[in-house]
Amino acid sequence: MRNFIILIFLLIFSGSALIGQDSTFYRITKNVDIPIIASGLALNSYALFKSVAVDQPNTDQLRSWNRQDVSSWERSATYNWNESAADWSDIGQVTGTVAPLLLLASDRIRGDAGKVGLMYLETFMINQGIIASLKATVLRKRPFVYNEDVNYELKYRKTVFFSFASGHTAASASMSFFTAKVYGEYYPDSPYKKYIWMGAALVPAVTGYLRYEAGKHFLTDVIAGYGIGFLVGYFIPELHSYSPKHNFSHGIAALNGGIGWRFTWNI
Repeated sequence: MRNFIILIFLLIFSGSALIGQDSTFYRITKNVDIPIIASGLALNSYALFKSVAVDQPNTDQLRSWNRQDVSSWERSATYNWNESAADWSDIGQVTGTVAPLLLLASDRIRGDAGKVGLMYLETFMINQGIIASLKATVLRKRPFVYNEDVNYELKYRKTVFFSFASGHTAASASMSFFTAKVYGEYYPDSPYKKYIWMGAALVPAVTGYLRYEAGKHFLTDVIAGYGIGFLVGYFIPELHSYSPKHNFSHGIAALNGGIGWRFTWNI
């Protein structure tokens, strides 16, 4: 909770300081950044509220859960349990999360460190908010709760209900693709660009596979986490692009019985 409050403070402070400042590649504006920060705050607050209300499973529940209740094409995950794979997936998550720091090696990007840093924080916040909200709403049980070989003590935690979607995969994907997207904007003709995109695609894919092997997630959890991470990591910079490639726009729209968020992407 404390880290979340610090993140909000940094977003608001840095965003207000940078609004109106343009560069060749990205711009910070109240029409883009205030809705993003507000959305991130709302998502994370909702996730926190919902997750606090979740109770840890009891013995009767654990005994009633049977892998035969899992779809046959996803049942293989219930046999997985690999603590080494779980440890390596942590490394994959960290690798993806710190990848944007490599951008600071460039003098060109370092000159826009404030804008890139704010986009990084927004990417982290939106991705975290979406994933945490899904986990606390869907309440899908993790595969290892069905595995008789896993110590029961590890199953008496409310986090066993937070399988969908894979947070490790999403975090790795969002930051890896963020890095590739930003680098490509500043260096569109770089011969290294394709390798950076390949790395951005590979790191979260490996991380997701390790989460599956560890028995922490089903394949659909991983696929969803990968997709969400990609979309957030790509479109947060795109929303700030000085000349959006596809005329991407968004804003509040009236809906039947309430309000929502409208997205328009003209290809």
